[in-house]
Amino acid sequence: MIHDIRQVISFVEALPPLETGYCYLLALVQIDRVRGDHYVDLSLATEREVIPWYQPVWREAYIRRVRKLAILGENAEKIYRVIGSTLVFSAPSTSMGIIASINPSNMVKALARLIYDSMDMVFAGAEPEPLARVEERWFSSLHRYSRKLLHTIGTGSIDLLSEVLRELIKYTKPHIVIKGAGWYRIIVHIKSLGGKKEQYFKEFVSGWMENASKEYVDRKGRPLVWYADNGLEPVPGTVYGGSEVKIVEWEALL
Repeated sequence: MIHDIRQVISFVEALPPLETGYCYLLALVQIDRVRGDHYVDLSLATEREVIPWYQPVWREAYIRRVRKLAILGENAEKIYRVIGSTLVFSAPSTSMGIIASINPSNMVKALARLIYDSMDMVFAGAEPEPLARVEERWFSSLHRYSRKLLHTIGTGSIDLLSEVLRELIKYTKPHIVIKGAGWYRIIVHIKSLGGKKEQYFKEFVSGWMENASKEYVDRKGRPLVWYADNGLEPVPGTVYGGSEVKIVEWEALL
């Protein structure tokens, strides 16, 4: 599932530094796929990894975890099972992908929230099963409490991508641009906005982006461009759902 380790390294080096008490998140997921005439929801995290600040060299630890998840993904058919409404079958490796939370998560706040919610569940008489899913709830809590340093602009249209970039560079340059099979992710580092931060959110995010998301829609009325302040992104240098994910030079896309 790793097609270019240099791209993985470039992606990890582009992530903001980890401060004391923070971590990064990785997950191996099964992506929505069609098997014959059966549509089965495969968007489930099968493996989760937390990379904390106290690792001796956390960026190297991050890359090792990506390698680990890639090996698991390559052998998915031997390890994982997919349960549909009428079928149980092996998970094909082409249905797997590695996603990353691109913002550092606050472990102290996430732990406090997990304890608080767990106590609430106990006092409310919750069933044992949801209480026992501690790893899932811990991971979700971590993702919720992130610093939101990197924001994501997503689109599936190359023409629309060029238009987004032309508007964006009025305020800042993209931090990185990630390309997959029919989609692009523009990652914006909020600190790079400097004195244009207020202008960026007022004119670009609340203005241009909001209008574009209403104007450009697919046949089902879903926006062709969207904005997220806490994205989960496929890892560049890996194979996501059978297709390569890459970092691309944004200047060539204008």
